[in-house]
Amino acid sequence: MAEVLDLTRVSSDALRAELDRRKEAAKAKGRPMKYATKAEWAEARAVELRAQLAEVQTASQPGHVGLRKKTAQQELLLEEIAKFDRLAVSFRRKGQ
Repeated sequence: MAEVLDLTRVSSDALRAELDRRKEAAKAKGRPMKYATKAEWAEARAVELRAQLAEVQTASQPGHVGLRKKTAQQELLLEEIAKFDRLAVSFRRKGQ
């Protein structure tokens, strides 16, 4: 069971200062944003996956087992591409 804290003796200024301190500690440090929006990130991820799909399609794998593995990889990549395309559209619609 959660412990109940009595904050009646703590000033609101002290509470605000503690909240601000925790917000600052939670921020990412030293990493610039790679993409300005979530839509750009999703679109870039879809492009990366399309490049991987092209590599898989051009790679030759001998034998029946190799063909099945290649087909499975292609199906997985196509699903991922579709997912990130849908995300990009959704994020763009929401203005994110």
